[in-house]
Amino acid sequence: MRLPSVPKTSAPDTSLLALLPEILAKARLVARQALRDALAMRSVLGPLPVARDSFSAPHSPDDPLRFQSPPARACIDLQANTLVQGDNLPAMAALLGGPDGGPSWRGRVDLIYADPPFASQARYHARKPGDARAQPAFRDTWRSLADYLAMLAPRLVLMHDLLARSGSLYMHLDPSAGHYVKVLLDAIFGGGNFQREIVWRIGWVSGFKSAANNWIRNHDTIYHYVRHRPAQVFNKQYIPYPSEYRRRDGQRPSGPGYPIEDTWNCSPLDRMDSIQLMSFSQEKRGYDTQKNENLMARIISASSHPGQLVADLFGGSGTTAAVADRLGRRWISVDCGDAACRIARQRLTDQGAVYGEARVLTGTRPLQNSAACGCAVCPGPVRAGSPAPGCRCADAGSPAPGRNDWPSPAA
Repeated sequence: MRLPSVPKTSAPDTSLLALLPEILAKARLVARQALRDALAMRSVLGPLPVARDSFSAPHSPDDPLRFQSPPARACIDLQANTLVQGDNLPAMAALLGGPDGGPSWRGRVDLIYADPPFASQARYHARKPGDARAQPAFRDTWRSLADYLAMLAPRLVLMHDLLARSGSLYMHLDPSAGHYVKVLLDAIFGGGNFQREIVWRIGWVSGFKSAANNWIRNHDTIYHYVRHRPAQVFNKQYIPYPSEYRRRDGQRPSGPGYPIEDTWNCSPLDRMDSIQLMSFSQEKRGYDTQKNENLMARIISASSHPGQLVADLFGGSGTTAAVADRLGRRWISVDCGDAACRIARQRLTDQGAVYGEARVLTGTRPLQNSAACGCAVCPGPVRAGSPAPGCRCADAGSPAPGRNDWPSPAA
């Protein structure tokens, strides 16, 4: 998918902060157009084919990530678990419009975890643990930070629309762009619905990561927002007291433990090191940006109840779906990357999850074959060479400079 162009400004040195109102205004137009396309059936969630590899990526016979396709399921409903391949923008729009002619998912998702690309300007890979062979997973490369925010902002708008009144969003980022994304989140969700900035300490850093002549970077940031603060679901979490712990009077404590703060993995009692630092972790699925299951278990347990619906819209290797399934939540996971979807599918199958699969379609061709216009008349995806009537973009329907693909999620 080619992304909408960033709004042009009169001064070349205009600060990114000054551009944020324009980026947000355009994001609302992009989100609105995506929903119009979904309602007009130009972007839909369709079944996967049965007789071939589900995600139709080229494979060699000895590809360690190859798998066989299960029976296709054409319908997506709120009671079932679903793995979706495709761009999450039209996927969310299709859910809001009512997938397969069913009811809209507007206000029906209880918890969203989002671990998007971080604007790291890096490439990431997938590989089978213990195997040196790797294949591209996604590119997190951007012409500018403004381009990155222009991609993310309309997706935040649709996430807000999907959330239930009692729902929560956890947005996982790092210092590359997190402070700008928080400004967008404040504008979309309302500053009063911001709950916490959670600092997740990644773990013990050594080797080349500790060589910088600076303070050593060792944390990610997770922003917690709710749709409507008075109605939010929150189950307070605790770290159990050590068995030898006694109060000052010598008695054992009667409470559930130490209440968990907004700094995670910062004490020996709260071990939550990134699995990327643990060479022999059994959780590893060979995906460069895979996150911990205990990290997801904490978020899901705190901000949802059993039976509620959890969405990971940058699904990556399927950590959220796998943990949600084990904790008795319903789930939907969306990712546009072939490697990510294959790994997630195998992971869910290995743990015995029952789920269906679908992919995002626009017309009769995948969305990633579209170009993007980006003007106020046609801000959404348009077929290459076919700008919308009244389009004022000089380059409508032609490849946008810079990126030529769409990155797979980073979770």
